[in-house]
Amino acid sequence: MRTLIGLVVLAVPALSFAQSAPPPGSQPAPPPPPPAGSQQPYQPATGNPPYNAPPPASPNNGPYDPNAGTGPYAPPPPQGPPPQGPPPQGPYGQPQGPYGQPGPYGQQPYGQQPYGQPYQPYGPQPSQPPPRPLRGGLTFEANLGVGWIKISDDYNSDTSDAGLGGICLGIGGWVGKNIAITARLAGVNFEENDTRYSAIFLGPSLQYWIDDHIWLGGGAGIGVFAASSSYGGEDNSISGFGLDLRAGYTFNAGSENTINASVEINPSFFNENGQSGTATGIALLVGYQHL
Repeated sequence: MRTLIGLVVLAVPALSFAQSAPPPGSQPAPPPPPPAGSQQPYQPATGNPPYNAPPPASPNNGPYDPNAGTGPYAPPPPQGPPPQGPPPQGPYGQPQGPYGQPGPYGQQPYGQQPYGQPYQPYGPQPSQPPPRPLRGGLTFEANLGVGWIKISDDYNSDTSDAGLGGICLGIGGWVGKNIAITARLAGVNFEENDTRYSAIFLGPSLQYWIDDHIWLGGGAGIGVFAASSSYGGEDNSISGFGLDLRAGYTFNAGSENTINASVEINPSFFNENGQSGTATGIALLVGYQHL
């Protein structure tokens, strides 16, 4: 009996030890759930403090810190290096766009629209009259130079000494950028033995510009050959069909007031008392023309 009681006494502690020690390779029992009202979620024990509490808060471990640490409530770290842009510029330090230009929502310099576009005022703007085109509207010509008169008939021909070419005048208008029509008075005057001889053309004439400098002219009208004495003698004149032929070069074609050099020939044809003749004025001229 005493032996049986002794075995029972020895067996009870051994059974308690056998129940408290888990067998090798088995998992430990999970801890009891947290108290009611706790904010910590239930997690299996991993060797950390009870309920796997997060590490203590630190400046780099807050929930909204962009440089957060490795806590369970920290956002993932940003990918790549932080964006680096140029420092703000402009008179008020307005924010800049990705390429150094003022941003669409930043303060813009005075007189500029977003993205650097020039400022456009609202409302109707006063219109500026267009510039006057060259070779348009009214034109005026004046020429002066040196000239000769050639007289010829059915039997004879003679050319005078040098005389006065001009004054030649023309006034009219432009009918196109390269064409002008004028009423023209041109001629040559020569004086010999107190007698003055004149070969004159009067009529319409057309001027055609080949380019900005070179032009040609031609017209048809009345041709007059006259002779007058300086001492009050008898004046004689004869009229007929006359032509005006000329060519010139304008030096400053980009201006409204131009200077030119030209040659002009005015043949006049006469027929009187069954006898025909020709008086031709030939002149080398320097002139002015308003375009």
